[in-house]
Amino acid sequence: MKRWLFGALAVCLLLSGCRLDSAYDTASFYYLDAGYADRMSDPIRKEQKEITGHAGDLSYLMHLYLMGPSGEGLKSPLPGSCTLISIENREGVIQVKLSDTRSSLTESEFSLACACLTLTILDFTQAQAVTITSGTRKVSMNTQTLTLYDSGTPAATEETQ
Repeated sequence: MKRWLFGALAVCLLLSGCRLDSAYDTASFYYLDAGYADRMSDPIRKEQKEITGHAGDLSYLMHLYLMGPSGEGLKSPLPGSCTLISIENREGVIQVKLSDTRSSLTESEFSLACACLTLTILDFTQAQAVTITSGTRKVSMNTQTLTLYDSGTPAATEETQ
């Protein structure tokens, strides 16, 4: 009886050191800073969203992304009318086809939206590049051409130094 009790105690102690956080997978979703319109802040911010049970499901990721941010101070770079037509992984390049956004986004807004979406997809997958098509527009970005500095402090300017 003492051996069984000692064994049960040892198992409890070992299990108490285990973390169950892996059951709650999260992914970084990149959106626009709502204050970006004033051009005084970095435009792209991230928020963590739970994706438990959907690791590797690109379609789920895209649908969750298109729902927009849940946190305050963030806004979606894509219009609410934007829908996912298709998404597939072709030898390390993620191909995303969205509904036509020409009437809703300028070229620069579309490029910024593609940067946010690419950061999200690259963070979620091991892909090397992302190609996003919307109507007649097509943007390709890869890990070498896209860099995000995620800093908690604002960048210093000549005026603040």
